[in-house]
Amino acid sequence: MSLLLGLSACKPTEDGSTANDLASGDSGTAEGATASPVSQYIYVAGEGGFSRALFRDEPAPKGAVPVVLAWVSGPEDEAEVLSLLGGATGVRIMSGAFGLNRGDQNVLSNNMLLPLSERMAGGEVVSPQKGTADMPVHVRKIGDKGGEAYLDLTLADPDISQWDRNLFWQAGSEIRIVDEVAVRLGKRSAFIFATLVKGAGGITVSEENVGTVVETAGYTLIFQADVPLNVYAVASEVGENRTGMEGSATIFVECVEPVAGLKLVTRILPKLSVEQ
Repeated sequence: MSLLLGLSACKPTEDGSTANDLASGDSGTAEGATASPVSQYIYVAGEGGFSRALFRDEPAPKGAVPVVLAWVSGPEDEAEVLSLLGGATGVRIMSGAFGLNRGDQNVLSNNMLLPLSERMAGGEVVSPQKGTADMPVHVRKIGDKGGEAYLDLTLADPDISQWDRNLFWQAGSEIRIVDEVAVRLGKRSAFIFATLVKGAGGITVSEENVGTVVETAGYTLIFQADVPLNVYAVASEVGENRTGMEGSATIFVECVEPVAGLKLVTRILPKLSVEQ
């Protein structure tokens, strides 16, 4: 990954401490124990795209806006990398996108398909709407055990009146995404959320007490919402421009009918078979 910026640019937490303060105080290792290398960074968006500057351990440039959280844990070649995109004007990536890498390989990504996105039959996006404004990532807590972050993504789409996305994660364990979305008065939308899983293998979808449960080769995904959902999987097409997609699938979570808003909790739990 590139374009990294130290967490000194993050918004202070409610008690006045910064994300760096939290990181340094949340080591979670016993005295004398050797912890895995852990680094926390923030990207900065530049004019019309991402800044090319790399800041690592240096102070953030004055006035820089933290737009993407990138949390890195473990040895460099096997690191667990979690990223959360705010939004940058002119960048053709949907605001609020979440990704998970192991080493340099993307293994999972999650996104909401906004009301104004162009869609084909089956939910495939033809031309995702570009970000419309910078939407900083507010880091509430971060350290070698995991962290918490918040995004106000209301400006991502003019039809949306509210979109709060909260992300909670634990190292090598559960990732939880909580979305609360509402559209403007008089409008309704059949919201669609999509999670791409690389090497998904055989997929099963079942209704359980905890919600809709999707089992893949490496992950258990659980979806809970306050509106009826239709959850289904679509295998990724393989072609010249889609190398590395073999065995991958996108899990679509769609409202059964258009609604004025919803609360969706997405839980992602890795299985022991997932390579660490």
